[in-house]
Amino acid sequence: MEIGMKLCMAIVLALVSLAAAAANAQDAVVKDEMKKLQGSWIRIYVEADGKKSEDGKKESDKAIRLIISGDKFGNDTFKLDPSKKPKAHRPGTS
Repeated sequence: MEIGMKLCMAIVLALVSLAAAAANAQDAVVKDEMKKLQGSWIRIYVEADGKKSEDGKKESDKAIRLIISGDKFGNDTFKLDPSKKPKAHRPGTS
């Protein structure tokens, strides 16, 4: 009985360790992707419901500029979801 209990505890500890390692790996991916997004961007288009906006046809002085600093996008916050293909963000999350 005691050997079975020790084995069960060892398995549980191993699973917890694997879960923690996977979470740390995902955090590293998110941090790397967030670094790539930092800075000032000019919006070319937005796609919603399968339709693209006409932003790319605006004159450069009327272009919509997007600034990303940390997890801030304007006055909003966002999180990345690297598990999606293509990569996605979840706006309005904190």
